[in-house]
Amino acid sequence: DRTIRRRLQGPAFRRLVSDATADLHAESWSKLLGLREKAASVLDESLESENERVRLQAAKYVFEIGSRTRREQQLDEMRRRIDDLDNRLSPDPNPEEA
Repeated sequence: DRTIRRRLQGPAFRRLVSDATADLHAESWSKLLGLREKAASVLDESLESENERVRLQAAKYVFEIGSRTRREQQLDEMRRRIDDLDNRLSPDPNPEEA
């Protein structure tokens, strides 16, 4: 625990963690993209349902997932920018440990 906290103080290590997190998000996103046609077909069918409640839930889901996805992309980009600025402004105190 102490080692992790100490390493997280170094901008180079924080950047590695940030990059690894972004890679995991990209991998997950890639898997989801592989399923998007199937999911879109289900949503499309649901949007045409005779049941008004099903149509409304499908429409609501489309908007929610779109908003959530965009927010996650924006947060990832902001984290990267912050890490880049941090790397420029403060040298890594333990470069050999990163």
